[in-house]
Amino acid sequence: MPMRSVILICLFLVAMIAQGEARADEKFSDGARKFIAELAGEAIAKLTVKDLPQDEREKRFRALVHKHIDFGTIARWVIGRQYWSRADEKQQKAYLSLYEDMMVATYANRFGDYAGETLVIKSTKTIDEKEALVMSSLKRPQADKPVNIDWRVRERNSSFMIVDIMIEGLSMAQTQRAEYTSFLRNHDVDVDALLKDMKVRLDEIRKPKHS
Repeated sequence: MPMRSVILICLFLVAMIAQGEARADEKFSDGARKFIAELAGEAIAKLTVKDLPQDEREKRFRALVHKHIDFGTIARWVIGRQYWSRADEKQQKAYLSLYEDMMVATYANRFGDYAGETLVIKSTKTIDEKEALVMSSLKRPQADKPVNIDWRVRERNSSFMIVDIMIEGLSMAQTQRAEYTSFLRNHDVDVDALLKDMKVRLDEIRKPKHS
């Protein structure tokens, strides 16, 4: 076979592989975009019901958390491998439970303050074959400009999970990691002290707004 024909066949194969990869990336990005759009719609429908009791709102949000947000992975990353390994099994279990409770209470409260905001998906950026960044903006009726919210999404077992949320470019996980590791360094790596502080903050989050 002439060398020119061999080169043409090779170029054709490379083009076909590149096209296949582009289609796979597009399919992955579309899936991540659809996942966030559907999650936002589900959260608004279930959590913004008028006069919904706080405990019921937390219950509904917790169900969404277990289904769509990988809080276990986030929580362990936030405290850092160094401090996670120093905690015993009982402390680790208490920490994971408190972390989830704090996130559930915090975000459930925010949905309680919902006042007609609209989440608009702007674009999706593929990070690698398993992760994508879905960029969106939250439009608020009384605000001059929307809030930029980016969702780091990871595919696992043919489904998507949120592994980080960035508000105006600030990572929720990185912010919490800096806060928690700083607390532990300043308290002689006392995990029990961190757990006590988390309980106090959780009680504060759940405190009725009128009190």
